[in-house]
Amino acid sequence: MTLLSLDIELLENMGNAADPWAEAALGFLHEIGGGTAKDLRLAGEWYGRSAGRGCDFANYCLLEMQLERREQAAREAVMRSAESGYPLAQTALATIYLLGRGGPRNLRAAYKWVKASADQGYVPSLRLIALMLLDGEGTTADLNLAKEYLRQAAELGSADASHTLAGILIYQDKDKNPKEALRLLKFAASNGVFYSLLELATAYNKGSHGLSRDSDLSIFLLSLCDGEEELR
Repeated sequence: MTLLSLDIELLENMGNAADPWAEAALGFLHEIGGGTAKDLRLAGEWYGRSAGRGCDFANYCLLEMQLERREQAAREAVMRSAESGYPLAQTALATIYLLGRGGPRNLRAAYKWVKASADQGYVPSLRLIALMLLDGEGTTADLNLAKEYLRQAAELGSADASHTLAGILIYQDKDKNPKEALRLLKFAASNGVFYSLLELATAYNKGSHGLSRDSDLSIFLLSLCDGEEELR
């Protein structure tokens, strides 16, 4: 037998008789609209009564409802700020849509808002929109456009964007540019990007990416990787 198969009238009789599990079940059914009309106010009331009698399940469900309401309120506040043109809020709203916080995931909306922010030159959004373009999230995948956004972010000093662009130039771009990739890797590594340090250490060990083989430098860079890993 499942909750959905239980008689709602029987549960209400049990709930009115102060049965905490019946109260919790009524809260759940009202929350999802199972066997009765969906009513979040009633769900909260039944959960609250059950939680007050020590039911952990009801207490958990009540907390989840409260968190969801707070996320919805936060989403609405961020939306107002994003609509005013504030790039940080636009990026935050894009992330909210990407993660589905305070509502369903919406990749197209996420792309719309991160583009609005990126078009204003906001560095975090420049890298985020590039990642969405690489994966085709909320838009058509476009490697060349992703590279353009990453170059903008790299020129504005983003070490993470420099690392991502270097990886594309080494492993994905048909018109490989090892010289530019190496410059970007060195910049990212000098700013503590762990995977750039690792890539450079490997390149010096193998003598790849246009570098002369240098075992000592490779070992030194690997030692720096160990230090960065401890901080991660």
